[in-house]
Amino acid sequence: MLRALLRNLFHRPSGRMDRRSRTAQVRQAQFMSFVEANGCLPPRRLGAYDARLRRTRVFRRLAFTGLAALGTWFAVESAHALARF
Repeated sequence: MLRALLRNLFHRPSGRMDRRSRTAQVRQAQFMSFVEANGCLPPRRLGAYDARLRRTRVFRRLAFTGLAALGTWFAVESAHALARF
């Protein structure tokens, strides 16, 4: 259960969505150039996805650092308690 939870938390999607990914990438690039050329979206909306990716990356690093610190603290306290007995 813990393994499944960690796998879902730190899952990195594969770079390939389907067999037509090259075609989809070209279509996406053409669509984005069309959107930028015609000014369909305000400029601040184009960076929202990148900002979300950055926030997610920072959260994952903080979560991993917190888990590592908690595990270290647990190991040190366990060793200290075993040394008393």
